[in-house]
Amino acid sequence: NHWLNDKKNRSTIGEVKRKYFQRRNLSNKANLEFSSLVEDGSLSPYDNIIKEKSAEIGWDWRLIAAIMYQESKFETWKVSWAGAYGLFQFMPATAESYGINRNSSPESQIGAGIRKLNKNFNQWLEEIPDSTECLKFTLGTFNSGRGHIDDARALCEKHGFDKNVWTDHVNEMLLNLSKPKYYRDEVVRNGYCRGIETYEYIIEVIQRFEEYKAAFPQEGDQPGLFGFIRKTSNDTAEK
Repeated sequence: NHWLNDKKNRSTIGEVKRKYFQRRNLSNKANLEFSSLVEDGSLSPYDNIIKEKSAEIGWDWRLIAAIMYQESKFETWKVSWAGAYGLFQFMPATAESYGINRNSSPESQIGAGIRKLNKNFNQWLEEIPDSTECLKFTLGTFNSGRGHIDDARALCEKHGFDKNVWTDHVNEMLLNLSKPKYYRDEVVRNGYCRGIETYEYIIEVIQRFEEYKAAFPQEGDQPGLFGFIRKTSNDTAEK
């Protein structure tokens, strides 16, 4: 009981619950703890900060909240087995490059996470002009790193898939990067990748974004990722 009640173990308990009982469950998730809606009608303790920081780059704050929940469930103290920490689960070297550490305030962590997402998005936009596709590649990069996404795209070129389309193309090759036949291919530069994690990560972020839109509707909302960003220029991009 002591272990179950210790707040440090909430993430572990939540992950087990999600893995075995709620993964890809589309039925009424907006009312479950899994979706993070809390009693006061907010998504997180940081809604105001998320709204402010998201507005600076023109992104939908509900999408940022969905990504944050997927990464950390809004737990500032969460540390992964690999050493990633904080609200956006930055690795130490990445965190340092964005000017934060384990003791940084939630506001600083959120600002760093949004800057990184925006930077990755604008980098992909140079190759993938469709903003919806571009976002999926951005999420994939945020989860598994650019190198593995580039490897999956290289496999797409080799096997006749479209390297600029995520669903049924790049994500399928990302799944294959867990198989020796593929991760040992000469076009693969970064080796093995447990692609199922990134494959499901993107599905779950998008599903949760839909839930958050239903809970906090805004004028102009449409199904899917349409309208997640108000502009696709580099006006506010981090170079």
